[in-house]
Amino acid sequence: MFTCRASWACLVPSRSARRRFWISRPASTRKGIHTDASAAAGGPFNGLIASGWHTMALMMRILVRYYLNEAASLASPGVDELRWLKPVRPGDVLSLRCTVVQARASRSKPDRGLVHTAIEILNQHQETVATLTMMNLLRRRPDPRPAVSGR
Repeated sequence: MFTCRASWACLVPSRSARRRFWISRPASTRKGIHTDASAAAGGPFNGLIASGWHTMALMMRILVRYYLNEAASLASPGVDELRWLKPVRPGDVLSLRCTVVQARASRSKPDRGLVHTAIEILNQHQETVATLTMMNLLRRRPDPRPAVSGR
């Protein structure tokens, strides 16, 4: 298990950035619950909330900075079971709990392996706001044991 913290920042963009956002998007895709405090107050979450994808972007920043090793991380074939469980609000402090649930060597390329990591995104009250399972392709260390020759 690995835990790291980051402050939620820049949830509400500046007035000029909000104007550009609203102008550049069709009316049917605008989400006032993410950008307009007065519209969000009467919305389904009773106030501003972060976009789920904004939350995932912050999660990725924390994951890359504190969990994935630059020397070992090669790629990610994807994410499974992404769930947004609770809204993230301005001022929330988020942390990650990462648990390796499976690790195996690649069958076709023995110099790398596939790691499945269960990730929980927690707020400052230790409430889980989102979960996902991430897969990462990582370089493997050479086996330090001497090779056994067959007879």
